[in-house]
Amino acid sequence: MPQYKLTYFNLTALGEPIRWAFKIAGVDFEDERIEISDWAAVKKSGRFPQEQIPLLEIDGEVFTQSTAILKYLGKKFDLDVDDAILRFRLDQIFGILDDARIEFRSWFMENDPDKKQNLQQTLVNESIPRYLRQVEEIVAKTDGNFITGSKLTYGDLYVANILGMWLSLSLLQEQKLQDEFPKLATLRNAVVTIPAIKSWIAVRPKTLF
Repeated sequence: MPQYKLTYFNLTALGEPIRWAFKIAGVDFEDERIEISDWAAVKKSGRFPQEQIPLLEIDGEVFTQSTAILKYLGKKFDLDVDDAILRFRLDQIFGILDDARIEFRSWFMENDPDKKQNLQQTLVNESIPRYLRQVEEIVAKTDGNFITGSKLTYGDLYVANILGMWLSLSLLQEQKLQDEFPKLATLRNAVVTIPAIKSWIAVRPKTLF
């Protein structure tokens, strides 16, 4: 069995879908967490080829880029599909949510209180609803609880986690999610009630998001 080590911030964000993939597969991994306040110094250590995390080490070999890592684990742990159209839909959703993540990051990194408040209002009232409508339309193309229908994929982990992150930060309200994006609400519930994920959420470190 390969030895896995995941290095990421002490947050959910891009690292959590990767953690979930390991939990669902029942595969042990080392979960190294770095505090944001320590990152500026730590990233200069030479361990991080692109000075970015998440970083996954497999038997000592270093891999970067969160989407590439998650897709690899999806293939490795049977959290993927072979159908080209279904895979195309997964890639579309990643693209949409990557665009959303750019706006989220701008808000999160903003230090000016007035600018931050304006960015938050735009996120809550315009950007997040727009992106979620696009994802909802794609998920609605199939029956079942997940993006591709009845089969859980790495894409479902990504979507469920980002929804949970926005909910925890009050950028999205639970009632709005259920009323306006019912397929996404169903997807998230289906993921977080998977026994391995539910157990992990109950014991994982408490973080900002």
